[in-house]
Amino acid sequence: MEWTKKVFLLFAVAVSCAVFVWLDNGNMFFGKTIDRFFPCVQNIGDSFPCYGVYDLAAMLVALVGGSLSLLAAIYYLIRQATKK
Repeated sequence: MEWTKKVFLLFAVAVSCAVFVWLDNGNMFFGKTIDRFFPCVQNIGDSFPCYGVYDLAAMLVALVGGSLSLLAAIYYLIRQATKK
């Protein structure tokens, strides 16, 4: 695969991960979807929804994946710029 396609693909993955985190941070759709199929019991004394842990885990995975793909894209750009 050509290096420009690799960089474009890595940037696309990073942007899609950022969009996922932005959307999920606003309305917790990932946790609500999981809660629809596997309902959890809400603790009355807790104000945080019981399915919020799924959203935090999904955002963490997306953040790590997006960061790694962004770093890999920057690495490819730097390596290509310094290549003789």
